[in-house]
Amino acid sequence: MSLGMSQVDQKVTKDMNEVTMKKNAVTMKKNVVKVADFLAKELKLDKKTKSICLNAYAEYAQGVSLMLKRMSNEDKDKSLSSKNATMVLMKLAKKRDIKIEGVLSKEKFKKYVVLLKHINQSDLSFVKTQKK
Repeated sequence: MSLGMSQVDQKVTKDMNEVTMKKNAVTMKKNVVKVADFLAKELKLDKKTKSICLNAYAEYAQGVSLMLKRMSNEDKDKSLSSKNATMVLMKLAKKRDIKIEGVLSKEKFKKYVVLLKHINQSDLSFVKTQKK
């Protein structure tokens, strides 16, 4: 049995997608730690609160990775469109923020909300702010 060119291209593309997904997952795990350190520094968190924030962001990153994996398998699962993906991201972020709100004071949570503007929610990288 021989493979046609389109079948070979599909296999190569699938393999490349799997490698990219693994790299993204590793990057996101590293970014979770960076975000937790950033929040701990800016909000002056103790070890226990930092740990809770780290766990909340780790769960969020795991959910985002799972969603991206499902989106890469679009031919198998048509239920996850980009609109649905946005909704999933919003639900994951809300769940994460509720956990964090439970351990922060009102003042610190307000500052946390402001600090979220510095974090890209899709991959947890830091957004470069433009100088005015």
